[in-house]
Amino acid sequence: MSKHSPKVRSRFFTPLVWLGLYLLNLGLVLLFQFLFIHTLSAPVTVQTVRAHPAFRGCEVLDLAGEGAAGSVSALRQSSGFVLYRTALGETEVAQVQQNPYLPRFCIREDSAQPVPPGGEVTVALRDLFGTNEVVIEDQRRILRSSGSGFYWQYQAAKAVPLFWALLFLVVESTLPDLWRRFRKKRGVAPETPFPPSQP
Repeated sequence: MSKHSPKVRSRFFTPLVWLGLYLLNLGLVLLFQFLFIHTLSAPVTVQTVRAHPAFRGCEVLDLAGEGAAGSVSALRQSSGFVLYRTALGETEVAQVQQNPYLPRFCIREDSAQPVPPGGEVTVALRDLFGTNEVVIEDQRRILRSSGSGFYWQYQAAKAVPLFWALLFLVVESTLPDLWRRFRKKRGVAPETPFPPSQP
């Protein structure tokens, strides 16, 4: 068999096709995150948080980075926290999560926790990946933050697009077989990938 025969070419190009399809799926997943999930562009400042639709009518009080000892002017390459007062006058703190592949952020409203009144209070934000603690002074300023949750949250955020791209690839790999079964059920002769060789 010649090294340039159709079967040899098919064996060579098929892995490249699946790799290209996987990268296309990954790009589409990241595009979805860009448009609908991580909607804040870096750098994240108090002003950009104020402009976020979820914080309309809220007073944004402070912003702090991951593990930062005190406030920061902007979040550029790490996750962090935002301290704000709602339209009902309640003070809450929520996590700002960075996209590991894009210069984009999202505010995790599900992580929001109320801040009790007092001089210096510690608020714990817990989820499946761990606990992050924020020390807040007089419900107005973030003093420092710490915790184990950021590392695992970041690792999970890295894995999610890869997982969805692989899942889509698995689904796409079943489509040719489903198409052949559909054509067979309708009585259409199956297509051969290569024409018969001439004698």
